[in-house]
Amino acid sequence: MTLPDAHELDRQQAASDLSWSTITAAQVRQKVADIATVPNLAIRESCQRMLAYAVTTHAPHHAGLLPPEWLEPEVPRR
Repeated sequence: MTLPDAHELDRQQAASDLSWSTITAAQVRQKVADIATVPNLAIRESCQRMLAYAVTTHAPHHAGLLPPEWLEPEVPRR
């Protein structure tokens, strides 16, 4: 596997930034609903964490659409 060059990484980052800057409330709600249907609990929890991170980082104006328990700080496991 070869890594993408710097130009390709910049292009991917710009596309990601644009995607998140234009995400709608309806799209966030649909993503939350889609995650709720994931049957595997571990995968569902992973998706919840990823979406919560993405929304709070890239579209914080939509953070209120996430279930509050998704925003709780994670307690480190031993």
